[in-house]
Amino acid sequence: MVINRDGTITTYFDFNWPMDLNRVAATGAPSPKAGNPGRSTLVSWEIYEALALLVSEGAKSGTKYSITQDPALTEVDVISPKCVADIRAKLEEMIERKYVPVYIKDYVSVNRAVDTYKKAIEFIDKYKHAYISSGPFFISKVDTTANSVELTAFRTFPYKKDYFVKLFASTITNIENVNVPAMVQKTADVNVNVTVSTYVYPDPRTSPATDAVKVKATLITPAGEKVYTGKFDKAGAFTVTIPKADLANLAAGSYTLVVESNLKDEAPSVKSATLVVF
Repeated sequence: MVINRDGTITTYFDFNWPMDLNRVAATGAPSPKAGNPGRSTLVSWEIYEALALLVSEGAKSGTKYSITQDPALTEVDVISPKCVADIRAKLEEMIERKYVPVYIKDYVSVNRAVDTYKKAIEFIDKYKHAYISSGPFFISKVDTTANSVELTAFRTFPYKKDYFVKLFASTITNIENVNVPAMVQKTADVNVNVTVSTYVYPDPRTSPATDAVKVKATLITPAGEKVYTGKFDKAGAFTVTIPKADLANLAAGSYTLVVESNLKDEAPSVKSATLVVF
């Protein structure tokens, strides 16, 4: 990860091909964390902003905070009483400034942002920490001496248990099988049979894919890649045809064939197979 002079960040990372470019880019996005290093622990956006401003602008107490474990600085901490006091003070300052982060300016009004900061201060005053997250539980007590926390359930959680299951339900394809002839001659077209099913996430039950599913195969050769579109035969069955004209110039040997299926813009199902030409 490189922090550029203009404030942008460039990341370099490895990721599986093939994928949508936006999905690939999102995988390499920086992901700052306010606690529990190495785990996917999150706090609410207003706490992230308060922590960021503590580091970039300074704290009321004069403490020099950092998001790194630099021994010369003090790492931010949403449980430490001293840091929590500085977080609270920074939230009050954000209220006075009517501060709204640039990345949510189009979605959050000044009044809503200020109200959010006030609620965060109320939480801090009541529970003595700034570990504000989301979900069916919240941390109602932190005991640093016993190294323990107490969770309290939101008994008035506003959603039924199947609300998010239905909200995020999406139809996804799955390539069950790719049937490639054992040996391929250069003098005839080659038909690759692909079996595809679909399921509605998170329900694992599958059904044969319809003609709404798109199937394609990419043949990887030293001269480049050739892409072929699959033809729908019947429910769950597709055929990808590689014409003999494309095989004629290939040297005898093994080639990788990457088969993909998808409905719209979701991540495709991918299977690879080997094409042996003689």
